[in-house]
Amino acid sequence: MIAALSCLVRATANIAAFSLLAAPERSHGDERLVAAGTFADGIACVIAGLRGVLGTNTF
Repeated sequence: MIAALSCLVRATANIAAFSLLAAPERSHGDERLVAAGTFADGIACVIAGLRGVLGTNTF
């Protein structure tokens, strides 16, 4: 559970940082983009786990 939480925090930070890099005129990240990206990363890790392989985290 702790590992999953740390992966969630890492994914959220990576996606938020990249959204700021993509649009430097904004002062904060797009919350919908961060939520969608984190959700997609989680789904990809679940699918990888069901297939028996190690899921990656925002790479």
